[in-house]
Amino acid sequence: MLLFSLSAFPQSSFKKNDVYGEFMGNGIFASLNYERQLTNKPGLGVRAGIGYFSGDEKFRLSVPLGVNYLFTLNINKSFLDVGVGGTWSGSAGLMTLKQEAAAGGRDYSEHIWSLVPSLGYRRHTKSDFMWRVNFTPIFNKYRAMPWIGISIGKRF
Repeated sequence: MLLFSLSAFPQSSFKKNDVYGEFMGNGIFASLNYERQLTNKPGLGVRAGIGYFSGDEKFRLSVPLGVNYLFTLNINKSFLDVGVGGTWSGSAGLMTLKQEAAAGGRDYSEHIWSLVPSLGYRRHTKSDFMWRVNFTPIFNKYRAMPWIGISIGKRF
């Protein structure tokens, strides 16, 4: 009877998976991401995505990858979201204007990795949606750039 009650009434309603769109943030301009929490409660998670990045109106692919940790705040279903990630992308638009001029213009053939730490606020709603706002500065071999990310998605 104990086994039946444990299986009929799950002990945690925490959803471990998120799929969300992110404007700016780790994907540079816009990205679609999948995130998985590695435990049955808020804590360590991993994420991967595919994004769009443009330089001089030419389509560029970005691939954001990362880990994060959700610290529960006193407010119900609200979290401090702390993470670090790497984003693979074309270098166009990530160089300073002076570096681009010295190189004779934007180099669309070069691909680089950027380090993207993040710190922000995340909220889970009762209807299994999530949204967050993060400070996500971008660091690469060309520059350090302050950046933000705004995400909205569905939990399952």
